[in-house]
Amino acid sequence: MRSFFRWLLYLGLSVWLGSAVYFSFFVAAKVFSRLSEDEAANVVQLLFPDFFLLCAVASILVLLLYTALAGRTPRMAFWVGNVSAWAGALAASANRWLILPHIERIERAMGPVSRAPQAQLRQFGMWHGVSMSLDLLGIVAAALIALCLAIQAEQRDHGRLW
Repeated sequence: MRSFFRWLLYLGLSVWLGSAVYFSFFVAAKVFSRLSEDEAANVVQLLFPDFFLLCAVASILVLLLYTALAGRTPRMAFWVGNVSAWAGALAASANRWLILPHIERIERAMGPVSRAPQAQLRQFGMWHGVSMSLDLLGIVAAALIALCLAIQAEQRDHGRLW
């Protein structure tokens, strides 16, 4: 059973880190380079709720499983992994259930980006920056958890790689 939960931990971490990196660095860049500002905003509005939900659910799963499976983890790896898991889960959850609804309210009031008043654009930009900072925090947290898992595997396998 422990092997299944470890596999589930790796799966959750892979989904979280992979989707966050792919969406943040590849999808968003491609959408904004190929579409008009208004079209890109519409595409992102469609994708963000599911993307943030996926990251939130995966990060919470990782938090629960990492904490439960820690076992005989080296003290520093346990501490870094746990803090990273909490930080990542809180950042992803805040993005999905606090920041995104606020941004959506601003977008509804603002209308198309190309015709939005400067004050609303600044407000939107500020909250978008907060959201992207939380997303980056989640990516760093997931990467640190992956590093801690590698340290744990190294200790568990006593240096055997295969």
